[in-house]
This record gives sequence, C-alpha cells and structure tokens, in this order.
Amino acid sequence: MIDYQDDPELLHRLSNNDQLAFKMIYEKYERFLYLLAYKNLQNKEGVEDLVQEIFIALWKKRSTATTILVLKAYLIRMCEYKVWKKNNAPKKTSSLDAMSYDTASQVLGRATDDSAMEHELIYLDQLSQFKNNLAKIHGTKRADVFIKVKVELLDEEDVAQSENITVGTVRKHVATVMKYLREQVQSKNQITPNPPHSL
Repeated sequence: MIDYQDDPELLHRLSNNDQLAFKMIYEKYERFLYLLAYKNLQNKEGVEDLVQEIFIALWKKRSTATTILVLKAYLIRMCEYKVWKKNNAPKKTSSLDAMSYDTASQVLGRATDDSAMEHELIYLDQLSQFKNNLAKIHGTKRADVFIKVKVELLDEEDVAQSENITVGTVRKHVATVMKYLREQVQSKNQITPNPPHSL
C-alpha cells in the first residue's frame, strides 16, 4: 500500500530542485499511473510514453510544487486528461469536455483526497454548472489561459510563452476566472448572469 503521508514533504523538497525527492515520487507513483492509464489505453508503448510525459510535466512545475494540495489527486487528474487527449486526438473537441470532477473540485476549493471524495459526490451537479459557466467565456484570452493551466495542466511559464504574456499575467487571468466561476457556482440565483465584460 502506498503511504501518502510524506507527499507534502516530497513536494516541498521538489520545489527546491531536489532530484532525489523527484526520484522518490517517480518510484512511488510510476506503477500506479501505469496501471491507471493502461486500463483505458491498452497500449503498453503508449502508456509508457504517457507516464513519462506526466513526470516530465511535474518536474517542469517543480518551482510551484508546493501549490499542489494532494499529489495523488493531481497525478490522477493529469493522467485522466492525457488519456482522454490520446483517445480523442483525431477529434477537434474542446478541452472542456475532458474536465474531470477533480479539476472542478480543485478550482472550487473542495477537498480532493480519497476520504473526502466520497462526501463530495453530492456536488456532482456543480460540475455541470461549472462547465457551463466556463463555456460561456470560452474563447476569451483569460478563459483560454485558465483552461491551459487548470484543465490541460500546462506549466505557467510555457503558457506565458505561448500566449506572449508574463507569468504574472497568466496568474492574474487564472485568478480572475476562478473568482468568476466560484461566484457563479455559489450563487443562489438559478439563472446565471452574463460574465463581466472584463472576461
């Protein structure tokens, strides 16, 4: 059984460029992620590449590793997205369709650990609302940046470079969209108002 108690410490060390901590995370989760991905891909070579991509992305994100609240949930979310992306590669489908409940939970500030997840099921209806609200601002600069960072789990620096903006601007865009989405989900009004023009 995997012991998750030391994950926060490993993430802290990873944020300080500790290669041994990265190796420990790899050895701890590599087999778990392989089996998770293989259930959906049934392609040994493809699964191996996918798992490598996950850990490469984690290493690139190491400077902000301490922002990952639950490492297992983060890795599962990344694996789910990459599996979906491979299975739907020929189709021009929006990233919104791949959004998992874990993604919405993270943005909304809800717990993502195993024990809490059982209690979170009552909020599944909010995932649909979450997607609908994000779809309303899909195509705007801030929404596109948000999707790349929070849904596609791309590194902030890579997003900044591809969008020709600063990392600070990337974070501002993400924060603005997160605030908007939280307000819509928490609103008691069943009729969601139009997003502000600033989005």
